[in-house]
Amino acid sequence: MLIPLSEDIWSRLYGPYGIRDVTSDLRQLADRWDPEVAKNLFWEELHHQDDLYPVTYAALPWIKKITDASALPDEQVPLFLSHVLYCATVELDAAVYGQGTGGKFHGLSLRVEDHAVGSPSSRLTAGDMVVLAALEDWLTASAAEIALACLSAIPADDEYLAAAYCTGFCSLQGSSNTAHALTMWGDQHPLEEIVEHVALEAKDLEVLEQLAIKVSGKNEGLYRAISDLAREVRHGPIDPQKVELPS
Repeated sequence: MLIPLSEDIWSRLYGPYGIRDVTSDLRQLADRWDPEVAKNLFWEELHHQDDLYPVTYAALPWIKKITDASALPDEQVPLFLSHVLYCATVELDAAVYGQGTGGKFHGLSLRVEDHAVGSPSSRLTAGDMVVLAALEDWLTASAAEIALACLSAIPADDEYLAAAYCTGFCSLQGSSNTAHALTMWGDQHPLEEIVEHVALEAKDLEVLEQLAIKVSGKNEGLYRAISDLAREVRHGPIDPQKVELPS
């Protein structure tokens, strides 16, 4: 679902700072990969504090096309793609974020009334919702492939990135808890603290077991952390007060 960069809708697709031109960055990256241009595009124009926007979703097919040709040219690509999948699919607290998002993915509402950004003459139109719906369909079809590409890029020597590359897969599988737990591990929190703050349940165990298979041989520390978390879900921590000492 590549929206031609010359299409008028780009002048209505907004991001964290309103409507700003991202097509020039996409053209530049398609012509020659520049890590600094990519980093600014990803984290300044397409994402802000875990929020996603219509322009994020419009840019994703272009980013995938460009990086498929370049074989993930730098670590920012799987970091960004995994995080976008996480933010798009993470389970949100309805009391904080409200009931429903007007679409399947966070930040991609298909209700025109949810896009009252900018002056009336530059706002997304009812006709534009057809394009947003096509972007939703594209991500629905492409999300699993993107998540697996991120897992394939897991480095052997960087635990933070290894954990971050897993979050999109976890959230896409319906296990935001696992994504949260691995993020804490990547930030060097001990296992005891992780299981105290993240309520991993039986439904998360299946995702942990899938993940263990997919990351085996890629990062020893990550594999061990996943195995330890899975063991906690299966058996739970040992309570010293309930251990029967020999007489």
